[in-house]
Formats: sequence, C-alpha cells, structure tokens
Amino acid sequence: GCAVADLAAPHRVPVVLITQGTDTHGYLGYPIRRRKIVAAIKRSEAVICRSGDLARRLREAGAEKERLNIIYNGVDTRDFRPRDRHEVRARLGLVQEQPVLLFVGNYLPVKNPLMLIRSHAELNRRREGRGEPPARLVLIGDGPLRGEMESTIAREGYRHMVDLRGREAPAEVARWMNAADLLCLTSHNEGFPNVILEAMASRLKVVSTDVGGISELVDRPERGMLAPAGNPDAYVHALEKTLADPSHLPPVADTHDGVDFSWRTAANQYTSILLTALQGRI
Repeated sequence: GCAVADLAAPHRVPVVLITQGTDTHGYLGYPIRRRKIVAAIKRSEAVICRSGDLARRLREAGAEKERLNIIYNGVDTRDFRPRDRHEVRARLGLVQEQPVLLFVGNYLPVKNPLMLIRSHAELNRRREGRGEPPARLVLIGDGPLRGEMESTIAREGYRHMVDLRGREAPAEVARWMNAADLLCLTSHNEGFPNVILEAMASRLKVVSTDVGGISELVDRPERGMLAPAGNPDAYVHALEKTLADPSHLPPVADTHDGVDFSWRTAANQYTSILLTALQGRI
C-alpha cells in the first residue's frame, strides 16, 4: 500500500488503502514503517479498516480520523447457518455427548495453536479428574507448525482425542461448526477474524484470546468468553466455564447490534467509498 501511494501521487491517481490486521498490529511497532504508513494514509483518499480496533490503532499512530472507514467482513449464510446438531454429528462419526472443540486457521506462530493443544490436554486432565468424558479437539488448517503440533500432541498424551484434518472446503468447515461445542482461537494478534462471524452464524460459541477486534463480537457470555493472550491457565478456565454453560447462541441473522455483516452490505460500502474516491469527494 505504501509503494502504491508513492507511485500514484505524481499521477494524481486516487488511492484507497485497506488494513487487514498484520500490517497494523506488526508494522506500526517499527518507527520507519510507522512513518511510511502514516504518510501513505495522508496521500490516500480513504482507508478501509476491518474493525474498530484497527481504526483506533491507526488514529493513535497519527492517521487522520476523517480518512478512516470501518467496513466489517461479511459471512456467507448459505453455508454457515444452524443445522441439526445430532444429524451432523452422526454423519461425521462423532459421539453425541462428547464435547468437541474446533480450531479453523493456519498453523502459524501468530495463531498459537500449540497453546490450544496444551490447553486441550490440561482441560482433559481436569475433566478426567472429575470423572467427566474427555473433549475432542479438531483442527482444520495447515502450515509450518504442523510437525511441532504433531510432536506436542504425542507428548501431551491425548493423541486419540485430537484430529488434525488439514484444509477443508467451506461447506465442510460449516458442518464441523454445526457439530462442535466451541470455536477456539488462541492467537497473539488478529484483525477481525471471519471465522468468528461464521461461528456466530452457525450458533457456535467462541472461546478466544482477547486480541484485535474480537471483543467487538464476543462481547457477552451467550456469545462465548475471552482470555488474555498467552495465558494458558486463563484460557483453560474459559473453556471449562463456557462448556459448563448449556445455553446456545440465540438465532442470528446477518446483523449484530445494528451492524450488518452480510457480504452485500460490505460490497455496497466498498463501492460507495471507491466511487467517492474517483469523484474526489473524500
């Protein structure tokens, strides 16, 4: 984005920047990159932020508030919607009453899947101590940490309760969301993860680290629970507390507290900003 803003300026070509998460969370910590980002924003017609948290970080870095626009991602409710849980579990070969924890994402250090694997093992040690059935952990995704994840799973002693499935098509991810009890995120950083929107559309609770814009979604107990990043004890506590709550998410439409998360609305907002940039009115 910075390079494009530099190239476009002499030719008076309007530029609209988009911040995804990593660029804001990581790059603003480096003084040279920070200055380049703020300078690029000043040369742009507008900046689209995926969450209120990203907009706040850019304001704190020196970006002009008037240039910042919050457009949340959308979710495809044709795939991600409530379905009969017992039927989906039967199709996937799952024990009906066994708790199922679900992770969907890349196996990268920033996602911290190793903490989730260790937290799952500690959760099961506590459950077995109380005479409760162990929980299953299903991880959908792939990435460079896969080998280390496999070693950690073997070391923790619950290999039979962990399923590394690799990448799956959206329709298959949706089925697992219908079957699971919790969606789990243990990231060090996030922007405004679509996977949480997909979970909400599927009536699946979320237990996540409190990073990025996640608290804009998981903002009350019926939607799940947050724990500090990098704190396994607090995360296991959140897992236990949320699993102990038998309530389910209420039926969800495409909106959340008056904010529309449909793709149609997101597309309309993008179109409006781009047209205004072309007309030079931002």
